[in-house]
Amino acid sequence: MSLRQIFDRAGLIRAYQDTFRRDGDGSRRFAPPVERVLKDLVKFCDLDRPALRLLPGEDGQALALRAAFNEGKQEVLRRILTQIHADEDLLRRVEYMQQIQQEARLDV
Repeated sequence: MSLRQIFDRAGLIRAYQDTFRRDGDGSRRFAPPVERVLKDLVKFCDLDRPALRLLPGEDGQALALRAAFNEGKQEVLRRILTQIHADEDLLRRVEYMQQIQQEARLDV
């Protein structure tokens, strides 16, 4: 992965974190509206349940399609959660590296 890709990735993670902002009190808790939205997404995406679960009278093809659909919903929510819980120390180091690189370009 190139340095540019690393900087882009850190910027994307920050965008997710800005969207799902934590409370400004220094705690690691989310603001109440964000917490409410995340809880709704967890419920809607059935994140606490397996994607593959057989319903009474369901055939194999319907099961496979529903399982794939459920897995897709869960994957999107896992992506959001991964981004907003990213390693803060690592992000700060990457952002510092990006700042140093930009300042070095200005000095040339």
